[in-house]
Amino acid sequence: MNNDEVKNDWIKPAAVAILRWALGFLFLFTSFGKFYYQGKWSFENAKWFVTGYLLEDKLRESFLPKWLIAGYGYALPYCELLLGVLLLLGIARNKVLFAAGLLLITLLIGAIQMKDYSVVYENFFYIFICSVLLFFHNYDKWVVGKQCNINNDKTT
Repeated sequence: MNNDEVKNDWIKPAAVAILRWALGFLFLFTSFGKFYYQGKWSFENAKWFVTGYLLEDKLRESFLPKWLIAGYGYALPYCELLLGVLLLLGIARNKVLFAAGLLLITLLIGAIQMKDYSVVYENFFYIFICSVLLFFHNYDKWVVGKQCNINNDKTT
């Protein structure tokens, strides 16, 4: 390893960490939006997301049963919150990224049902980010409980 490679040893881990953190914040803040309704923060506001948004508006004409949509809608904000926190911390990152990709695929199905193709394209982009992060897992050194092994004193 030459001197330039040693000096820039932090760049790839930083790039992967920034991408993972961005995805984590995406999940975290989309979950927050489901707990905020009419100017109030509450875990009970997820009910509005299910009854007012999914069942009565967006997925009213869906072929999926209402009980399935409701169950998914009630679980979604909590799943997004958990995935966001775990992605930010880097805990069980590969399993969490795989779960995030699967969740995004289910959201993709819902967006197709709603005929909201801009959301379909966005979700494909986020699924791509999950895949890239899984592919470059060896570079993700900035996680909780794992020391970053960047040593600038190495020379060849």
